[in-house]
Amino acid sequence: MSSYTSSSSAAPDPPIPVGPAADRNPVPPWATWRLVLVGLALPVACVLLLEGVCRIVSPIFLRNPDPELIEVNGPGYRRLRRGLPVTSNVAGTEVSFTINSHGFRDREVPAERECLVLGVGNSFVANWGLHPDEFWTAALEARLAEGAVWPRCAVRAAGFQGWSMPEVYAATLDTWDAFRPDVVVLLFNSATMWTDKPIDVAALEEARRQWYAEPHPTEVGPTPTEPSLMGRLIGLYNRLEMHMALLGTVKRLWPMLTITAGFSQLASPACYETARLEALERPTIESIRQLDALVRARGARLVVAHVPDLPEVDDDIYTLVLAHRGSSSRGLDRFAPGRALARGCREAGIPFVDLLEPLRSVQEPTFNLIDQHWNAQGNRVGADAVFDLLNKLPSPRPTMAAAGR
Repeated sequence: MSSYTSSSSAAPDPPIPVGPAADRNPVPPWATWRLVLVGLALPVACVLLLEGVCRIVSPIFLRNPDPELIEVNGPGYRRLRRGLPVTSNVAGTEVSFTINSHGFRDREVPAERECLVLGVGNSFVANWGLHPDEFWTAALEARLAEGAVWPRCAVRAAGFQGWSMPEVYAATLDTWDAFRPDVVVLLFNSATMWTDKPIDVAALEEARRQWYAEPHPTEVGPTPTEPSLMGRLIGLYNRLEMHMALLGTVKRLWPMLTITAGFSQLASPACYETARLEALERPTIESIRQLDALVRARGARLVVAHVPDLPEVDDDIYTLVLAHRGSSSRGLDRFAPGRALARGCREAGIPFVDLLEPLRSVQEPTFNLIDQHWNAQGNRVGADAVFDLLNKLPSPRPTMAAAGR
């Protein structure tokens, strides 16, 4: 018997395994978990990588100003070139501004005013990347104008990124004849203003003398700008996290996913360490006393406001600081600098206000969610707290004009 097989017929498909036969090659459990972990880890890694790249390639102008535009060897302090037009983009909106005639990022000091409140300090005083209407100085000036105690009182800022206490002293001394303030508000920030030695007044006076003995250029070059696309992306991120409950919830539950402090913020400031603070407290308080003596000798009054850093205000960021240290808080107290500053000012008889609780009590973000400085809301909170302190002080002496004082 012969068999016949058609050449056109194909071999039948193998049967589909069912029942126990289907379990002969099961998917191992670890493979499923690997997919889950990769699905979670990759988005987190991408977010962190993207934010890291943003910080590197985005030349936010007022965070990294061109050295040619800074008078680094100024009369004891750094400042921007006077009259310099600048453009910044920190929160997604480009802001053009002209540095005033004294090298500070604020409006000119008006010649006609009843009194003047002058803020001194580091980048928190310098109104980082905001529109002039959102400055803490503008908010405080508006609040003071509401009452009868401070009529026609102008508020201006004299500060720059990274200023130390010697630079604050030098700038106050150097600009006094031009500003002649009635009240000097020292916005003390832990990032740059704790010091291990008191101010060397003689050295600062010599630096000032040498500066004015030499000629300095007055012309400035073209205005540098940053790519607007990156600024818009940063601004979009800010607005989303500020207004979307989902992202706010994610930030609280998993702060690493929306890290917004900047990687440098994860290294805790030296003053958070108890041992270091003990070495810094006495010379820093002595420096504040020296500034107070300078202001009092000229018939004005000094008040001090403690400006906390982001890890002090935001518990999520402090969690990351601890993670950066191996999750150990031994020998670390983020609130100790504020307490030490309050104690020193109280013993010296200097009016003091701590901005920590006002900033922590606000539900809305008070810091830029990409940049680590106050946003417009933070500026308003700071201005309100300083206003409450000033309202407790005696009325400043009336003044008519800067030239006539």
